Amino acid sequence: MATDEPLWPQVISASTTFSFTKTIRGDSAGTYTIADTATVTGDTGQLGSASDSVTVTVQECGYTICGTKFYDTDADGTRDGDEPGIAGWKILLSGTDEYGGPVEEYTFTDDDGNFMFENVLAGTYTVAEVFPISPPMWVNTTDTSATVTLPSDDPIDCILFGNVCLSNGHGGVTLGFWSNKNGQALIAVNDIAALNADLNLWKPAGWAYPPFIETNLTIAKAQIKNYLLSATAVDMRWMLSAQLIAAKLSVRQGPPGFLSGSTIVQIGPMCFLTINDILAEANAALLLDPAVDDSARGQQAYWKNILEQQQAAVRLLGTLCHSVPGRDVRRWRRVDTVAGLG
Repeated sequence: MATDEPLWPQVISASTTFSFTKTIRGDSAGTYTIADTATVTGDTGQLGSASDSVTVTVQECGYTICGTKFYDTDADGTRDGDEPGIAGWKILLSGTDEYGGPVEEYTFTDDDGNFMFENVLAGTYTVAEVFPISPPMWVNTTDTSATVTLPSDDPIDCILFGNVCLSNGHGGVTLGFWSNKNGQALIAVNDIAALNADLNLWKPAGWAYPPFIETNLTIAKAQIKNYLLSATAVDMRWMLSAQLIAAKLSVRQGPPGFLSGSTIVQIGPMCFLTINDILAEANAALLLDPAVDDSARGQQAYWKNILEQQQAAVRLLGTLCHSVPGRDVRRWRRVDTVAGLG
């Protein structure tokens, strides 16, 4: 593509020398020949012309955008030294270059999870990861796109995209389990002591417990059963306390079949906590008094719902899911169709 300075028409005298600039934008590096012809018509009709050409070699130029796709093992949104890169992940570059031309191209991460777009012209671009449509269920722990403006006054850091994949967990067990004969049979004296010592359980008006009696296991089990079955959302502290009891007992039983406190689960977009962290947050919410804190009931209801979800079905972080379906473009969806992860 070439653009000329507007030289013509001009009124000239003999022996006039002209110079002009021709700007060439090549689609790629290589050798180009630029040719032009100047024609002069005199007042008496004489015609004269001259042609010339020049060869120009265009070198590769532009900027480099780089980044890494990694498996965020602890789901904290940052890459730790032992977290592996993810190979074969599709990365999309789109935007507009300095000439107004649209840009859209993609690449795949290498064996170490790295990607690179080279010889990028000045302009504004979006770099985005593209999620595969094939299982397993991948979710992001960092933003899924980044905006890059070239040139930049600041150094351009390599972009980091973090992901984990989720697998279906067995969940814990519900309030009903711990109030029936199967759950009651598992409760031991040490469990009663842990419930009393570790949890800020709410005592309803007119009730003698919690804390549950520790000197008589039979009576303590009956108290727990009654407390769980009587829980009501009239005061959200009661419902939250009941869910905490069920979750705490499930963690104390441990896997298989029950919960592990160290298990990391997703509770929202880019939000991951261990079961123990959830118990701690819920336990802290029990100390809030709705009579003096307008946000107390909402916070207690939030953590009650989180605990209910974990008891029903835990979405666990997969530990061996950091391989993707491969570089078959049909297995990838456009980034603009991805929404509402988590």
